Amino acid sequence: MRIELTCAVCGKNNFEFPAGGGDQNAVTCGECGHFVGTMGDLKDAVARAVIERSSQSDIATSRDQDAG
Repeated sequence: MRIELTCAVCGKNNFEFPAGGGDQNAVTCGECGHFVGTMGDLKDAVARAVIERSSQSDIATSRDQDAG
């Protein structure tokens, strides 16, 4: 499974992560400097994406098995 997060301003995925990685620390785009969110925000976004992709994968697998 591949999940890509990109900067809303420049579209790049080169992020600057804070030392220590606490959930309240700011993450910025390494290309344009845009505030992307906090570490907690990014963790939540990744978790939501994994859940969504997993659900889609389960649905596709279920359909494939039903067709066989």
